[in-house]
Amino acid sequence: MEIITGYTGKPHVTSEQDRDVNIGVVGEGSYVLQTGMQLAAEVSSNNEIKIRDGVLMHQGCTASIKKNTYDSLTIINGSQGMKRIDLIVARYEKNQDNRTEGLDLKVIQEHRRNQTR
Repeated sequence: MEIITGYTGKPHVTSEQDRDVNIGVVGEGSYVLQTGMQLAAEVSSNNEIKIRDGVLMHQGCTASIKKNTYDSLTIINGSQGMKRIDLIVARYEKNQDNRTEGLDLKVIQEHRRNQTR
């Protein structure tokens, strides 16, 4: 057995260990934690959405937007007479070559269609 949350004199905690602890405490799903503005979305303009500060836990992986800041996402202009629904998602990626990980907010643009709704 290896201690995780104690001082051992050298770096020893891995992201996998941290993730396993988070899954054990919170669960293995995706959750917005009760901190900051809880990643609230704010429409800043027709083309900008601000995601306010908070913490996301995704399958044990924790990511945050720093307190009192926001991430800005650009929504591409639509076309008159067309309706679409874009998604804002948190996308996890792992580089298989160097094993680095990232969790970033992305806009997924829906294909345009005639307005029928």
